[in-house]
Amino acid sequence: VKEAGAETRTPLPAIVPPVPERRIFAAGWTSYALLFGSYAILTPYLQLFLGARGFGPSRIGLLLGSFELAGIAGPILVTLLADRLQRYRRFIALSLAGAVAFFALLHASRSFAAAFPLVIGLGFCYRSAIPLGDALFGRVLHDPSRQYGVIRVAGSAGFLVVSVVLQLTGWVSGTRPASILVAFAALAVPAALTAAILPVVPRLSAPRGAPRPVAIGPAAAGFDARFWTVIAVLFLARFGISAHYSFF
Repeated sequence: VKEAGAETRTPLPAIVPPVPERRIFAAGWTSYALLFGSYAILTPYLQLFLGARGFGPSRIGLLLGSFELAGIAGPILVTLLADRLQRYRRFIALSLAGAVAFFALLHASRSFAAAFPLVIGLGFCYRSAIPLGDALFGRVLHDPSRQYGVIRVAGSAGFLVVSVVLQLTGWVSGTRPASILVAFAALAVPAALTAAILPVVPRLSAPRGAPRPVAIGPAAAGFDARFWTVIAVLFLARFGISAHYSFF
């Protein structure tokens, strides 16, 4: 029912045609499998890589902490820019390409002073890729709350398969830093190229002079106490496993 004085809100037309769900799932499975496969290399082997480069445990801890802190800032800033420009695929590709470039420069560096900003750049770029993918699929799936898990499970499968293959074959070793870089690039580069087949997020447009849509309902109230409670629990969970995850 339209109340007196209320604005008329017309849905904004999408200027990109909808993508068939079968294609969305296929692109998502491929992208997440490759992306999380690269996580199976960077997550357990980065500290071994740094150790093989001659850094002591205390400096490795500082570098890994800087990697994680940059990994907090990256998704916030990069996804904000991607949201504004509606260019998720481009930023996914750039994030992964940047991660490979920083990793290659890190392999070529010989000093802690050079490694420190390179690890920060690596964390900033690499940690942005998954939130960008999540944001993209949250906008293109018809029912993301039910369908996202069907795509995300490909990431877990990719992580497990790569982990098992590396352990059984011995292709990657902490005593051979170049093998870690090559393996990471072998998955991160295809993951960046796969961004080209990801669905395009529909861009919304409105007639010139038309009023901007106004959010209504509970979402307009902002972040409530339950939201911040969940954020706090996630923070404590991540904080609690950080040392174990990095050094065990």
